[in-house]
Amino acid sequence: MQLINRKPKIYHVSYITVEEFENEILNDSKIEAGKTQGRVLFEIVIAYVRLLNFINRKTNSKIKPYLFKKLYNKKKDDLFFVCMGLDTQRCLPEILSFGKKYIYIFDAWESEHKKILDWTEYWGINMAFVSSSQAAKMLSSYGSKCNFVWVPEGIKLKMYKYKPYSERDVDVLQLGRRYEKLHVLIADQLNKANKTYLYQEQDGKIIFPSTNDLIDGLSRTKISICYPKSITHPESAGQIETMTNRYLQSIVSKCLIVGHAPKEMIELFGYNPVIELDIQNPYLQIEEILNNYFQYTALIEKNYLTVVNNHTWGNRWELIKSVIYSKTK
Repeated sequence: MQLINRKPKIYHVSYITVEEFENEILNDSKIEAGKTQGRVLFEIVIAYVRLLNFINRKTNSKIKPYLFKKLYNKKKDDLFFVCMGLDTQRCLPEILSFGKKYIYIFDAWESEHKKILDWTEYWGINMAFVSSSQAAKMLSSYGSKCNFVWVPEGIKLKMYKYKPYSERDVDVLQLGRRYEKLHVLIADQLNKANKTYLYQEQDGKIIFPSTNDLIDGLSRTKISICYPKSITHPESAGQIETMTNRYLQSIVSKCLIVGHAPKEMIELFGYNPVIELDIQNPYLQIEEILNNYFQYTALIEKNYLTVVNNHTWGNRWELIKSVIYSKTK
């Protein structure tokens, strides 16, 4: 099997998660790094696919790029792709192969399900692994030729670090998506109490612009506020309440997670690793936690060991292999 891991056209710090998983896959001696095609062929195929997409939209048809499939008549290697959402450009032109094709999809939100179903059917994906248990059930219910399987997100331990609790200078961190209802209830009070509160001040303005900044920032944080997207942005997530990588990044950085634990996360851990926050009066609860922070270190250490033993990308890759090989027997 080959892993196709072309760099995305536009890089974002969130791709650290994709790269972590891809690097773990390539540690498997049975996996080869796919040899991506030259730039000229890549641009020609992209232009051709864009033209077909335009024609398909205008004519409400599903014409497939058979012309370029002739270039891959002899290419029957099984391929694996990792995508943050659906990123056709990362998969072309290798996705034209006649071999079996597998993909891991982050962010399979309910608003994207029709697109995911159409995309997997159009490109002939044999099996799609999605990071949400609810998404896997919903997508499977449509009777698609593609098999949808739940494999939760994981983490690569060596990527992260943590500072002693006494040396942490970030009191509260709300990384990435901001839960606006909570933010307006705690921002002013944390500022008045001279607590360091970091958050995304506006869309597109990233708190930690580089991977090193992100790792360092998490290592200095006491409380990491985490909520599923179904609460912060229900218009796109819909009913899907899933454990995103932000929870795992916070845990391996030995932050105390405060907010809300998705149901599937509680099932995976066997207990609730999150301090559930009372949204009616969140500041008083956060203040109490900060004033008695060392009382929570036992939970922090328990969470860390649980992830080390059960929730790494190595664990996830072994699960994926077992599913693939059981289906191909």
